[in-house]
Amino acid sequence: MSEIKLNLLDSHTLLTATVHGSVGDALVAALSAEPETIDELETALKRFQKCGSIPASSLHRQPRGPIDDRPWDAGIMVIDLAARIVANESAYSAPSHSGRVDYHNGKHSTGFPLSYVLSDDWVFARSIENYQVRCDHRIKQRATIPSLDSRSILYGKALLEFIVENVQLLDTTTKRRRKQHREAVIDIHRRWLMTLRDDLNGQSVREILFAKRELIDFDLESRMLQWSFFLEEPLSLSRESHGFRFAGYGTHEWVMYYKLVRFLIWEAVELRLELAKHGRHLLSESCCRPSSVIGPLNQCPTNFSLSSLPEGDSSQYVDTERGATSSKVDSTPDPNHSQVEATLSDRTRPRVPTDPEVEPYNQNSLEVEDAKDWLRPQDPCRIIRDKAILAFKNKSEPTRAELIAYLAEQRSHWLSTPNRDLDDYIPAEVIDNERRRRPEAMTGRSMVVDEDCYCCKMMGDESEAGLGIYFCHFDGCNMEDEFAFSACATLEEWKAEQRRYEEWSRKSDRERKEASPAFMDLDDCEIPF
Repeated sequence: MSEIKLNLLDSHTLLTATVHGSVGDALVAALSAEPETIDELETALKRFQKCGSIPASSLHRQPRGPIDDRPWDAGIMVIDLAARIVANESAYSAPSHSGRVDYHNGKHSTGFPLSYVLSDDWVFARSIENYQVRCDHRIKQRATIPSLDSRSILYGKALLEFIVENVQLLDTTTKRRRKQHREAVIDIHRRWLMTLRDDLNGQSVREILFAKRELIDFDLESRMLQWSFFLEEPLSLSRESHGFRFAGYGTHEWVMYYKLVRFLIWEAVELRLELAKHGRHLLSESCCRPSSVIGPLNQCPTNFSLSSLPEGDSSQYVDTERGATSSKVDSTPDPNHSQVEATLSDRTRPRVPTDPEVEPYNQNSLEVEDAKDWLRPQDPCRIIRDKAILAFKNKSEPTRAELIAYLAEQRSHWLSTPNRDLDDYIPAEVIDNERRRRPEAMTGRSMVVDEDCYCCKMMGDESEAGLGIYFCHFDGCNMEDEFAFSACATLEEWKAEQRRYEEWSRKSDRERKEASPAFMDLDDCEIPF
């Protein structure tokens, strides 16, 4: 009594087969990859069983139609991907939204349990009749709510427009330091996360970010345990699959998204401050620039190169980092100029596609005497900002489209380049790995924080020898201590967490005061060095 009749259905196909009951359980676990077709479900099954296709006998594929409701041996199971219903009448098992199945290595069951959790929209019916009654209604219900490509909004033009509109409202008429705008930056970030949006079906950005976080984090944890035990990388989701294209957001992407949005807001603020500072300098009596330099952009050369600098030119330029200072430009033609420009071009070329609706600003509208200013060695995002300042500073005010295009390029560079704050991980790769349900594995020596630490060295040696695998995790430890930036999905969870923290703090303070007489005061200790 271990075989069952299996019915698999998607929007177009019906597959019937006779399978072992454990295969049916593994297929239910494979639903954690959120497949929409039978082919995607077969691929997801390989994460739990090493097999080329569904292990079955008397397997038949045909256009979607009435199921084969005749039980076999232990019973019958129906998995309807279009209706998101699992119906089961079996003496072998009773699968549910969460559970565990033993990993099968293609030859036998290993006995190693792999846990799974399914999305809340899956319905489990305990009778075939119940499934047949609810099936059509569920399909029609799901058809009214099409899959939402939220990333086109969270990363696209809507985000950039929101930042530009709100940064333009900041007061830059007076000299204020960067840190004095910190509260305004946090407020812009908070409102972007918390505001309900029509293009997100009435949800806020934060609700979208947390909708499937626990599901994705749980699945990644299961994959890490599998990888650690078998020392073999589990199968990841295809980039063409529904589970990847409409994936939810896990903890890693939540952290990357926080850092990206905060970075873009600060870039917009700093660009506005730099332009305001430049405008004040031009109106001051200490301005050292010739009046001929302060002209319309159409008077500037469009095809700029270092070799175009005349011999002995002593024009002055503004250093965008230190304010208005007088400095001579080295007018000696650089024989390696073409190589330098090529290097800069390669280093600043986006590796992530930009928004097709955003037109790039004119980077060729540069002043000759400011060339050296943006060619100095620095990170690509800073280079982009300097080039934008040079292109914009002869205008009274950059247009909204130019500012959006500037942020679009900064977004692409931030996502596609190694980030020092993330230990040189590339944010786009971290996001891509999580969407594919691939744990962020570490290389042999990357986990060695201290070469004098024997534990670190042991882990590095073990990993390099292929005897172990270690993983990198990102969290929100450096985010602001308020609900909008917390790891809690709801306000009630956050308030409960704050109460637990306050109770723990009072208990710790009380225990420390009670225990303090029993310990020697640090001031009474004699330090032997």
